[in-house]
Amino acid sequence: MKRKCMMATVVLILMMALMEGCVSSKKAEVLSTENRTEESEISVSGKISKLGEMQFNMKADNKVVKENGTIENKGNGHKLTVLYDEETTFYIRTIYDDGNYEDNDATAGDMAKDMMVEITGYYEGKKFHAEQVQMMKFE
Repeated sequence: MKRKCMMATVVLILMMALMEGCVSSKKAEVLSTENRTEESEISVSGKISKLGEMQFNMKADNKVVKENGTIENKGNGHKLTVLYDEETTFYIRTIYDDGNYEDNDATAGDMAKDMMVEITGYYEGKKFHAEQVQMMKFE
């Protein structure tokens, strides 16, 4: 009888541990989706076509480079709505004729229609959330 109780207790503990492992696994999956792992971060370059309140539209190049190095072809360029917030980092990369460049801090107010940009962030549905915007200036 004592042996049966001990066996039942061991089985019960193992079942609880397995169930907790499943719950922890699901929780970790949800957290990584919410926090966006580095694999989900991508870069897109293109030209700004319209400026708006905390967003802009751009005609993106046909290739999207993901953080993991893979390249996704999006056809012959695509229109993209880019959202940004107070956490988004902006900077201007001035590229000189000799190939050198210089980076300077900027704000969303420095953006202009037809400006070339490279954005880094993530898609949420059909909208792109920018975590970083690099504006390009050529001299």
